[in-house]
Amino acid sequence: MAGLVQVVTQPLSMADPSEKDQRRNEALMELMEDEKLLPSKEESERRVEVLGKLNGIVRDFIKRTHERKGLMDHYTENNTYQIRTFGSYRLDVHLPGADMDTVVIVTRNVDRTDMFEDLYVHFQGRSDVKDLIKVEEARVPVIKFQMDEFEFDLAMARLSYNQIPDDFDVTDDRHLKNVDQQSVTSLNGVRVTDTIQV
Repeated sequence: MAGLVQVVTQPLSMADPSEKDQRRNEALMELMEDEKLLPSKEESERRVEVLGKLNGIVRDFIKRTHERKGLMDHYTENNTYQIRTFGSYRLDVHLPGADMDTVVIVTRNVDRTDMFEDLYVHFQGRSDVKDLIKVEEARVPVIKFQMDEFEFDLAMARLSYNQIPDDFDVTDDRHLKNVDQQSVTSLNGVRVTDTIQV
């Protein structure tokens, strides 16, 4: 874009918070708790359980896809997919009941068509999944759904590997080589979140 100037400035201060800052933070946290703006411990634990459930569903989908394509020699439970959350949930700044932005990172043996023709159909048959919508023609194609009272936006990013490397770092640009634009866009949320958390 012509005329766009990027300005990077130094932080205002690198000093630790003062006692006054800490008191203000505690007062803010108390207010947020009183106004029910923080998820309860129970909700947080349920979110982790539901993410574990989603991980199992995706693991089965990945295995089915490898079996159907005759690619079981490329399938391993640890290196054929990863589920990553990003956004407000991952940064732990979400409100109670907020959705969970999620991306499943897969190898080249699984594609978006598999997600919409297999995983989506699987979700249709589950009694614990509601409000199921597939958005195939978006910049970031997703399956939107509610499972066990939590809303998910599930995207897919397809890497060019047969197996995800053990040292896989989503922020490393070399993993974007030979990756389609929808996958790059799907990974952006995770890449930004990981960069913020460093």
